[in-house]
Amino acid sequence: MLVDQAPKADPHVDGDWLAVRQALGTRIRTLRMNRNWSQQKLADSAGTRQAKVSLLESGRIEPELGLVYRIARTFEVTIPELFGGEETRKRGRPRSKPAPSSSNS
Repeated sequence: MLVDQAPKADPHVDGDWLAVRQALGTRIRTLRMNRNWSQQKLADSAGTRQAKVSLLESGRIEPELGLVYRIARTFEVTIPELFGGEETRKRGRPRSKPAPSSSNS
């Protein structure tokens, strides 16, 4: 008799994913608060329920791709920006300036 066995959870991956969920929730909350929107207004604009927005902002639920897409569109940002990718790059190391060209003309 075969027994289905769930794969063992990798604590490093699970911890990383929890951090991503929490960061996404924080970013959504920040974007919402910057616009002085209630959770209900965001929920109405993104086609979901206020309770789901609350759970998403707190990092307690898995973000559904469709909902992430609708929230990004609502805030007029890209999905990477919603996850903080753009800001991280902007705050990261400064781009190196091109070396001055040495022309002996």
